[in-house]
Amino acid sequence: MMNEVKAASGAYDIAYQWAMKLPGAAGQSALYNILDIPEIRTDAAWWNSNSVEALTLVPGKLFYASNAINCFNASEAHGLYFNNHLVDAYGLESPYELVKNGGWTLGKMYGMMEAVMSNADGSEERTAEDMYGITSGWGAVMVYYHGCGEKLGEIRYENDTPSIDITFTEERGLKAADWIYKVQTDRAMTADPVSDPWANSVFYNSHALFYVAALYNMTTLRENMEDDFGVIPSPKLDEAQERYYVTCGGRNSPLMCVPADQQDASRTGNIVEALSIYSAERLVEPYIEVLLSEKYARDEDTKGMIRLMIDSVTWDAGFLTVQLFFDAWYPAVAQGGSETMASTAQKIRSKVDREFAKYIDGIIG
Repeated sequence: MMNEVKAASGAYDIAYQWAMKLPGAAGQSALYNILDIPEIRTDAAWWNSNSVEALTLVPGKLFYASNAINCFNASEAHGLYFNNHLVDAYGLESPYELVKNGGWTLGKMYGMMEAVMSNADGSEERTAEDMYGITSGWGAVMVYYHGCGEKLGEIRYENDTPSIDITFTEERGLKAADWIYKVQTDRAMTADPVSDPWANSVFYNSHALFYVAALYNMTTLRENMEDDFGVIPSPKLDEAQERYYVTCGGRNSPLMCVPADQQDASRTGNIVEALSIYSAERLVEPYIEVLLSEKYARDEDTKGMIRLMIDSVTWDAGFLTVQLFFDAWYPAVAQGGSETMASTAQKIRSKVDREFAKYIDGIIG
């Protein structure tokens, strides 16, 4: 797409791409400002309002967002699957009820995982026969972090000019980082699909209580599990947190954009809206209501949770815009949680400012 834009060929009218790649395209003036196309109504129900708000970094300028042309906003929503049989067998609180009453927190989740984990086969080696609290890879860290309502960077404005603050050194962000470090480095607690070839199977076979995955994974679970399972959003940091937050594919979240070498932006706008309107009704809703909620869900509560998760999808603009954020924060969490955060923030502060300012200058033109 970038090559075609540089050649001004007009080869593509719209494109879907991973979110991590789109800031670079926008910063090189390769994308059309969606808000300059009057036929596109980003305030309509077939556009995801959370993405529009989060990704409009400069007033009047939006270069990529999520709409209902496809099911990505639903299928890529990440949360936690749990094994209903294990919940009953260990006398645990209902995850559904905890979510409903606002009590689903990291503390509750950890207590439930502790109740289940054990060296079930008595061997010195970790095996698929032991009991684990969760199946979760390091790739899931943003599921937890965003679930706590936290962002790696917060956009600030002065006279409509944005800048970005590093927020992962604030108290809530540090607490979330410490929890992630504790869970992911506890080899008795966590089965990691990257290092443990049997990690997914332990959830399928009732040897792990939780499993971090996207809604589209429901199809695989239905095919591989005999026990009933449920799905819920990632937990809050604490009960004071007002709502649940769900991440949608992280930096791989697919977003729609319009190439800058448009031959007929008005025509493109009409087509985008038509595809979004009809897809919302005939593709996305059947995907949610028929496939996920009727065919694959195991109970009525799961249906409500699917809706809650999709409605709670959020975007972290700093995380998507400045790649250095995640590239620095991720190893800092893995190496010690909050202990390394202050030094990490200090090391990247000036470069983050430069990268973000360069991006903003590029999209302002």
